[in-house]
Amino acid sequence: MEVPNQLKQVFKLIDTNGDGKISSLELGEVLLCLGHEKSTVTKEAEVMLKEVDCNGASSSSKSKGDSSSKSKGADED
Repeated sequence: MEVPNQLKQVFKLIDTNGDGKISSLELGEVLLCLGHEKSTVTKEAEVMLKEVDCNGASSSSKSKGDSSSKSKGADED
């Protein structure tokens, strides 16, 4: 299943250090921009990533060939 180009672009925007993974820190920054409370953003990001974690990596990563999810849900759909 091919990942839509728009989803790839959003992933790249969130993955600020370009390592191919979305960390709780990077996700937390997005949540802050969306108006979430600074005092709860770290925990929210950790919970969100844990919910979509397939391999215990505690981050969301682009899958090999962008065709399936390897760890966390950014490539799911």
